Amino acid sequence: MKAAMSVVLVLAGVGFVLGAEKDRQYQAKMPNEVRRHFQRLVGRWEIKTTIADSTSEGEWTCKWAPERTCLIISFSGTFDGEPFHGMGVQGWDPVEKRIQETHFTRDGMGTLRLECKSPDVLEGPWTGVLKGKPARSTDTFEWLGPDEWKITSKGEVEGVLHAKRIPKEIQKEPTADDYMKFFKYVAGQWKTKGTIGGESFEGTWSSELSPTGRCLVAYSTMDGKPFDHVLHGYDPEAKCWTGLGFQADGAVVQIQARFVPESLREGLLGAKLRGKVKVIIPEGKVKSVETVTTILSEDKFKHEVSGERPVESVFERQMKEQ
Repeated sequence: MKAAMSVVLVLAGVGFVLGAEKDRQYQAKMPNEVRRHFQRLVGRWEIKTTIADSTSEGEWTCKWAPERTCLIISFSGTFDGEPFHGMGVQGWDPVEKRIQETHFTRDGMGTLRLECKSPDVLEGPWTGVLKGKPARSTDTFEWLGPDEWKITSKGEVEGVLHAKRIPKEIQKEPTADDYMKFFKYVAGQWKTKGTIGGESFEGTWSSELSPTGRCLVAYSTMDGKPFDHVLHGYDPEAKCWTGLGFQADGAVVQIQARFVPESLREGLLGAKLRGKVKVIIPEGKVKSVETVTTILSEDKFKHEVSGERPVESVFERQMKEQ
């Protein structure tokens, strides 16, 4: 138990995995085929649309909202030669048991409700405004491959929207500055709640940047008792975040974690790190675990550790460092 606890707060900064307890409950109600559909949509898409005698071209972008509660959609391009922009959200309605989308354009609001007919086909009604007039259609969404899909509309609106994935740009490797920004993010006072193999705990995590601004000193407690001191910094040789911690029970912890390059595309929010941690217990035995980390919001992150007794903990900021 204590060895497992050793991993929790020492790695506070290492592991941030998306979603809180309520999010897991929400996700648990989502059918697997719907979750798979949402994940496949994430990315950038080149779209071409034909509706009657009108055509449009542009880009459609889809990303997860914080805690993966829904997808955030944005699109821009031209329609009949004129600029056309819009935004929307798409999520799972556990009451109606269907995908619900609401989007907004210069014409007004539109809604789309889809049911899964098969792993690659969804169907449902669309209502909205087209060229200033109310309109309805029955839309069929079809996956044509991992990087291609189309929507066919029939009814008052007749047309086809065709989409092809835009290949990901080659991501630059994370720099020392990226890790320094991360250290500034975690500096401050945090409270944490979590579980170790299903057993609950509460604690605190306090950290501050050194006078040089090149490393982070962290101190933690668990259930009201002192737990550890850890020094975090950037290793220019390994090109990663490294940490060395000393615990109240005599254990030593060695940490290495690296950003997933593509997760930094939009900055720290949503950025993910993968880490490997070595825990040397007082008897001299060594245990190794792996971590996956994702920044959830400006004031919240979640930490998960693999192992025989999985660890999950949510950290919420209590006071931003001045």
